Order: sequence, then C-alpha cells, then structure tokens
Amino acid sequence: MSSDVRQNVEAKKRLRKQITELDQKLKKLQDLLLNGVWEAEDYKEMKSTLKLQKLIAEGELEKVGSTTGQDFLKELENGFVLVENLGKYYAAGDSEVKRKIVGSMFPKNFIFENSEVRTNEVDITFLLFCKNSKGLRRIKKRTFLKNQKRPRK
Repeated sequence: MSSDVRQNVEAKKRLRKQITELDQKLKKLQDLLLNGVWEAEDYKEMKSTLKLQKLIAEGELEKVGSTTGQDFLKELENGFVLVENLGKYYAAGDSEVKRKIVGSMFPKNFIFENSEVRTNEVDITFLLFCKNSKGLRRIKKRTFLKNQKRPRK
C-alpha cells in the first residue's frame, strides 16, 4: 500500500471517529439540557460549536481521496451501470432527475433560436462512456447512410 493511500485510510478513520465522537457529545449535551444541568443559552452556544466542528470534519472527510484502487474500480463500475441504464432512469425519473441527467451530458446551456435548440458542448466523460454503445453506433450508421449519395436508376 502506497504512503498516499495509507495516509488517506488513516485520515478517513480519524475523521469518522471524530464525527462519531461529536455526535455522541451532541447527544450528551441534549441529555444534560433535558435533565436541567445546562441552561438553554449555554446549550445553544455549545451545540453550535459542536455542530460547526462536525461540519468541518465532514467537509474534510469529503476532500480525502479514494483509499484504494478497489474504491475507484467500484465507482467506475457504478458509472458504467448508470450509463447503461440511463434511458430507464430518465423515463422513470421526475423532472429534477431528468434535468440532472441532461445537465450531466450537456454542461453548457442550451441555445434556443429560430425554433431550434443547440448546445455548444457535450461532456467529454459522457462521450467516452458512450463511445462504443450500440445505440450510438446505430445513430452513426443512420447518419452515415443518410449522407451517402444514392445511385441513379
């Protein structure tokens, strides 16, 4: 295991432990308030301090990179499954899901003019995922055949 991966694993363990401890402190603090040990003003001040510490720890946890190649491969596999079933997710999704799917494929805004719609750019990651898909090959073939000159009879 490389030192970077080892550092990431240790950082994740430390941050997860810190978040768990902060959650426990928040619970104890609430119990102390309910039992009349703490005044409401003191409780609010301590609660906001603990919540801030927890938010910072959660943010740091999100920033820590992937711990192993296995994590990366799992995420990559999930990405392929998502792209394979994109049509199903789109058809079954509500308007927010559909907006996110279209937005992930076309990161730039759509341009509406002269009763037409266009976009300046397609996301390169999406294109790479779809490069060898059967549906894309069918579209390419149809476009190719349409552009070919037809022999005269």
